[in-house]
Amino acid sequence: MVSGAGRGPTLPGPQLIDSYVDKVEEWVERSKGKLRADVAHDKLVALGYVGSERTSRRAVAAVKATTGSATCGCTGRG
Repeated sequence: MVSGAGRGPTLPGPQLIDSYVDKVEEWVERSKGKLRADVAHDKLVALGYVGSERTSRRAVAAVKATTGSATCGCTGRG
């Protein structure tokens, strides 16, 4: 983590996404790892999530990485 001027390292605190991670895990599992992050974000917003789409993307990527669902064989290059 990058530290601020004169401060120690910034530690991550609780995030808005934390209470929705179980749902993201459920959706990733149900989709067999094919859940797109933009779709997950839209579903989260419908459930009342007010965080950023970027945070949703990070959460989906983290869930896929821990479940092994991120290995789709694609390179991520257009």
